[in-house]
Amino acid sequence: MKVFIRKHRLPPLATFVLLAVLVAVSLGDLGRYALASGTWTSQISSTSQNLKGIACLNASTCFAVGAGGTIVATTNGGITSWTNQSSVTITNDLNGIACPSTTICYVVGATSGGGTAGAILKTTDGSSWSTQNGKVKQNYNGVACLSTLICYIVGASGTILNTTNGGSGGSTPWTSQTVGAANLNGIACPATNTCFAVGAGGTILKTIDGSTWTPQTSNTTNSLNGIACLSTTSCFAVGAASGGGNATILSYNGTTWTPQTSGTTNSLNGIACLSASTCFAAGNSGTILTNNAGSLTESGGIATTATPVTLNGANHTTTYTLGVTVSDTTGSGNGWNLTITSTTFTTGTHTLSTTASTITAPTAACVGACTRPTVTGITYPFTIPAGSPIPTALKYFNAAATSGMGTMTVTATVTVAIPANTFHGVYTSTLTIAIVSGPS
Repeated sequence: MKVFIRKHRLPPLATFVLLAVLVAVSLGDLGRYALASGTWTSQISSTSQNLKGIACLNASTCFAVGAGGTIVATTNGGITSWTNQSSVTITNDLNGIACPSTTICYVVGATSGGGTAGAILKTTDGSSWSTQNGKVKQNYNGVACLSTLICYIVGASGTILNTTNGGSGGSTPWTSQTVGAANLNGIACPATNTCFAVGAGGTILKTIDGSTWTPQTSNTTNSLNGIACLSTTSCFAVGAASGGGNATILSYNGTTWTPQTSGTTNSLNGIACLSASTCFAAGNSGTILTNNAGSLTESGGIATTATPVTLNGANHTTTYTLGVTVSDTTGSGNGWNLTITSTTFTTGTHTLSTTASTITAPTAACVGACTRPTVTGITYPFTIPAGSPIPTALKYFNAAATSGMGTMTVTATVTVAIPANTFHGVYTSTLTIAIVSGPS
């Protein structure tokens, strides 16, 4: 918690000088969201299509794929936005994606009907996509790569494909095998020849030689749709919601699979992890979750001095600038609000009115990339609460849902009324500002 105190000093006799006092309070547990790896929060995906798979190049750049050929991307970890890519021309449902380098990604998807093979797309620049032919006439649901050339694909009816040349050389760039009859929906390969595949009915298969697959106990019968592994002993799997409950998230410690709370009833279809506390999961209705939700904070600005006022028997006003910096890196799009309260301006036994200070409509300026706040439900000029003891804080500025994301400065002009019968002296007041998640 940082505390910034600004004092109002007033020379005696005829001249009345007012210096602002500000206490800026970060709300700790209420206003800050530093999330552990078992806690998930939503982001704004820019699409209502069902999202089936997700992959991240780093903590900022990720791709998610889904129904109708949808590919959305973010370059800031989803803090402010995910945007649609328009270079994809196919309309097949896209079910999985893997990015083995900063420029190369593979996407797999459903057949287009008529006895065709599932869809395979590849990019070498992160924006232009070309097609490949896996030959097996099944829907392809998941893909994982050990390098830019060595990849595995899983699909319907136990289909598993692999390539050792990036899917682009020889007459059979992708070779196939069949493991059981269950639909396989996702695959992750954390080490050479070691892969995990997940699928219908809670299926989890593991191979340590790239060809022999053995089942593991998932402790769920829900369909598992996606998996990400940081190592052979650290994985996350996501899947369907059933019976009106939450979507499935499982974590793996090398021995057992343990459920986590997803907080959404939309089925989850894909997951990508850069660390145990930096994962993104994608699902139905454009759902995107992350367990690295960042923080919501505010901090105070520098001290300012009000315009001097000379007492001459007339009513006067003076002004000062009130500035705070707001940073919303949660990526949740929940919005936020700033609240304010104050002690009465006082010198000795003399005070100003508890309604002396008012705020005109504040302005917000982005610091780097941000989504400017949309203010709702607040009327200006706004009277700052004042009293002794200090009264309940009230909302003086807010950001509606889907706005106010990123970092910005919020600046307000405070006007203080000084009646003609004011006693001269050094008047002091303390302002308390706090930030709360949600616009109201």
